[in-house]
Amino acid sequence: MRPKWDLKKTGWVLVGALVLFIATPMGWVFSFSPVLRRLFNDVFYAEWVHVAAHIILFSLLGFGFNWARGRAGRGPALALTIGLALGVGLVQEILQMISRGHPFGAASLYDLVVDSVGAALGYAAYRAWQRWVRR
Repeated sequence: MRPKWDLKKTGWVLVGALVLFIATPMGWVFSFSPVLRRLFNDVFYAEWVHVAAHIILFSLLGFGFNWARGRAGRGPALALTIGLALGVGLVQEILQMISRGHPFGAASLYDLVVDSVGAALGYAAYRAWQRWVRR
């Protein structure tokens, strides 16, 4: 007999994996290889790429978080989603400060705002998906 696939548990595993991926300072990871470091710098040199990457990752986090929860009502669900994004984003910024030695500044605050926007977009996408599925 085949075991049932539990979407809720799978959702939380995917959210956890995404949190670990987001929180890992990629600049540090790619610093171990000059070739990978150059590739990383070439790809993320433009600010719009950096912003797009944050929005995509945190949109996935916002969508996945609400999917794993199984619901996305108004009010508290949006606040929880943005709170999660701010928490994960803050951990990411702290790890980047430790790995690079840069102080927390305006660029870090900007990243946290972009992270929150991405999470809110993920929340909105989940709500839209819920409405579409229920039709």
